[in-house]
Amino acid sequence: MKNLFRITLVFFSLLGACNTSWADTVEVALSERLGDTHNANYCIDLPGGQENADPTRDLRVYTCYTYQGFVGFDHAMDSEAIANGQFHLTGFDVCMQAQGFTAGSAIAARVCDEGNSMQNFNLLDDQTIRLSAADSLCLSAGDEISYGRNGPGGHEIRSLTLEPCSTDRASQQQWVLRDINEE
Repeated sequence: MKNLFRITLVFFSLLGACNTSWADTVEVALSERLGDTHNANYCIDLPGGQENADPTRDLRVYTCYTYQGFVGFDHAMDSEAIANGQFHLTGFDVCMQAQGFTAGSAIAARVCDEGNSMQNFNLLDDQTIRLSAADSLCLSAGDEISYGRNGPGGHEIRSLTLEPCSTDRASQQQWVLRDINEE
């Protein structure tokens, strides 16, 4: 019994020593559906497909996987990091980063750096995601649609850039955090 107590004490001591975060894994999705063939939202995505995604390419929006019953590996983000201004793609340990402070700037995935102003975004009450250093610019899904490897009828893809915030573009600039239990 004494050994069981020691093992239990060591176990809980180790748990306390670990800086374990219990944040939810979420996907960041447009709040409105834009006619996707799967009747699914668009999510911020790394190109390449699930575990094979390429974190060196620009981010985009892509059909969310929650219609299949899971948050995609290449969509998964840490809700606690988002609350702190950093959009952390947990599967690849990279963060969303603006490629400039002007309209049309692409959004990339880069090594996380809390001090990098190009990685500091805010999800506001109006559901826009704005770069803190250029808060008149909103994270925006593009107008043009391309298709995944299965062509038309398959997954849809749009670009992801910073654009002037506008109520006229609300369907492409308003975002929500979702986990699998919300779909």
